[in-house]
Amino acid sequence: MMSEIQALISGNIYAFLIVFTRIGAAFMMMPLLGDRVIPTNIRLLIALGFSLVFTPVVWPLVGQMPDSTALLTLLLCKEVLIGAFIGLIARAIFSALNTAGMVISYKMSLANASMFNPQMSEQSTVVAAVITMAAAVLMFTMNIHHILIAGVYHSYSLFPPMDDIIINDFAVSVADAVNESFIIALEFSAPFIIISFAMQLALGVIARLIPQIQVFFLGIPIQVMVGVITIYATISMCLFYFINRFEGYFIGMFG
Repeated sequence: MMSEIQALISGNIYAFLIVFTRIGAAFMMMPLLGDRVIPTNIRLLIALGFSLVFTPVVWPLVGQMPDSTALLTLLLCKEVLIGAFIGLIARAIFSALNTAGMVISYKMSLANASMFNPQMSEQSTVVAAVITMAAAVLMFTMNIHHILIAGVYHSYSLFPPMDDIIINDFAVSVADAVNESFIIALEFSAPFIIISFAMQLALGVIARLIPQIQVFFLGIPIQVMVGVITIYATISMCLFYFINRFEGYFIGMFG
């Protein structure tokens, strides 16, 4: 009787450890849930809470505890890799906002105006910081973080703990996510690129027709003004477009 109780307790601890390893690694890399603006102890509690919820559900997929310490260590390392892979995919797509914000800043002549971006945990342009923070608030409002959590849950069907993983497929998926991120960033900033090109063309024509006008002196204020107007007119549409692309890509990847 005591041996059965000990086996049950050790099996519960093993299953919880396996689940917590993957969820903790995923939440560490993910946007929204893993941002550094969230205190470390809060992130740890979130990971522990979801691990307690997921453990009974994914128990049949966890399997039996390995007999040797080496196999257990290898299994934990594999779970860390899978969790980091899930978080990295989400982080790569979310970084499209920072790339788009930097492109917009250059087009508005505001590239030198920088501030700390809490969503990216680094210095970035003011426009990029504002866009990423606005997107984070909107994504929480639309419950996009539920999709991230569901992606971690569905990963147990895609990558069961006892199955082998193919590193090459992971590398290809990450490269594809980075490629998709740049495409989204280009499409997000497309209105600003087109309007900036048209404005630069107009200033060039004015400089040729009226050489007395200092277009370089007038160009920067006009760029800033036109950029602000463009942001006001298109930012809501662009943010909803990004969220739809983010949601579609993540659901397509992890179900």
